[in-house]
Amino acid sequence: MFQVQDRIQEEQLNTQSKKGLSALGKVTLVALLGNTLVLFADLLIIWLLHGAFVPVIFLGIVPSLIAAGLVAGRRRWAPAVGVGAALLTVTLLLGAPEV
Repeated sequence: MFQVQDRIQEEQLNTQSKKGLSALGKVTLVALLGNTLVLFADLLIIWLLHGAFVPVIFLGIVPSLIAAGLVAGRRRWAPAVGVGAALLTVTLLLGAPEV
């Protein structure tokens, strides 16, 4: 009897620990990592082609990476942080004056 109960408890622990991200969580994670990659590419293009280092771009890179880490860590409120990071990035890029 005790062996059956122990086996049931082990199976419950195994099934609870193997849960992955939901489909929306995966999409959010990929979008945030893509956003970070695009901003990093912009930073490299500006730095290598024009010789100017623009640290303001890090204001978009760092929050996106933090939000992606929170989404990967499976926090319930992480997609809201991801939306905030994406809106911050879009606001900074659209609000920047053209040179």
